Amino acid sequence: MPIPESIYEEIDNIIDIPRSDRDDRFSAIDEVISHIQSLLLAPEYSSSSCERAELLYLLGYTYYQYPDRNNDRNIYTNVEKSLLAAIEIKADYSIAWLYLGHNAYDMGKYRDAIERFSNCQEEHFNSFYRLILLEMKLCCSINIEGLATMLSEVERFIDQLENHDPPEDIFPYVLTSILEKDTLNLEIFPKNQATILLSRLQKC
Repeated sequence: MPIPESIYEEIDNIIDIPRSDRDDRFSAIDEVISHIQSLLLAPEYSSSSCERAELLYLLGYTYYQYPDRNNDRNIYTNVEKSLLAAIEIKADYSIAWLYLGHNAYDMGKYRDAIERFSNCQEEHFNSFYRLILLEMKLCCSINIEGLATMLSEVERFIDQLENHDPPEDIFPYVLTSILEKDTLNLEIFPKNQATILLSRLQKC
């Protein structure tokens, strides 16, 4: 049985609510979670169906939208449980692996994150998500290896970003944040190189 289109519309509405509007965002997220959970109880979505896997992914993605996710162990756990349950049904569910990677990254578990990102199959993604995946793998490596050793990889990523076609609304917030923070601690030569790369990145 197809998943009701209203679920996707409700999730889009959450994304449109500014994170600063905490009460509205919490209320909207709670409503979507209740809606998805009610569907998961329906016999139409059997334990092994692709639709059930998608509902579990949507549940994990919705939990991921909570403003306090990084400070609330229960929310983090609910993201994990939902996405892992989706993968139990559909092992190659790349978008679920992507958000499992994001969830681990946000908790500072960079080695776990890069392993999860490695389970994503790029052919399942459009060009937008392929760049997001590449950015997140790069950010994991920077956090593990250090920015100074990864500057050539950063430059290659920015080259791809600048040549991306067709143009889409892609701005690598995570990589930009790392460069802004870590560039300050570099020695003179790599610092100059990183400063140039950050300037290019901010113009993308």
